[in-house]
Amino acid sequence: MVKRRSTFRVGLQSEVWCQGMERCRQLVEKLMSLRRRWLKQYRQGQRALMLLQLTS
Repeated sequence: MVKRRSTFRVGLQSEVWCQGMERCRQLVEKLMSLRRRWLKQYRQGQRALMLLQLTS
């Protein structure tokens, strides 16, 4: 069983996570072209990032 982060903790770290995603976007997209099996999780992360940016 995977322990999930609390909503409070995610809220505190959302700005740092968004900045990190912006800095690493090209690298991650290149990796996704090599590892297609992780594409579903990547898209879920992109959606979460978009929702965080809309609420910030």
